[in-house]
Amino acid sequence: MEPFTLSRDVDAFNAIANDPAVHPFVARKGQAYLDFAAFFDDERNIGFLGKDCAFVAHYLEPGCYEVHSMALPIARGRTVWQTAMAAIRHMFIATPAMELLTRVAGGNVAAAALAAKVGFVLEFERKGGWEGPDGAKDCRFYAMRYPDWVKRQDWLMASGEWFHHGLLRETATHDDDPAHDRYVGSCV
Repeated sequence: MEPFTLSRDVDAFNAIANDPAVHPFVARKGQAYLDFAAFFDDERNIGFLGKDCAFVAHYLEPGCYEVHSMALPIARGRTVWQTAMAAIRHMFIATPAMELLTRVAGGNVAAAALAAKVGFVLEFERKGGWEGPDGAKDCRFYAMRYPDWVKRQDWLMASGEWFHHGLLRETATHDDDPAHDRYVGSCV
């Protein structure tokens, strides 16, 4: 069972995003209230609701999504990490995503730590690139690409091995290759 529900419940996302402990970290300059109604009007955008946390995947172009996390204080730590890992897995296994991008405003230590812990790689930093409610802050841009994600997912080997054992019943031989098994496992 996944630690999230795929959801388009605007009220649930709005409640988390506008909580006083979350809003200052996710709002841009001039956004007194965040409303996900327009976000979910685009069917290509995806929402994940976890226990006291949420993730959104904003469709940018074929295969590319910008993802963001929001977590109430009670969910920060293990809960948000587990939900993030499951949401990323879903994005790469059950959607056409090949690349996930995210941005983290300077001072948002929790979001930067989560991005690093789940496997995002820092691409670059833009000075003054985030216009938050408290003014301009530096902004770090991160990426996670499907081939890099697959290389770190040892659990995918089991699915790949299962597929190849079935294949061996039908054919003469197939060399054992853990890297190949990960990619086949992700397809399975």
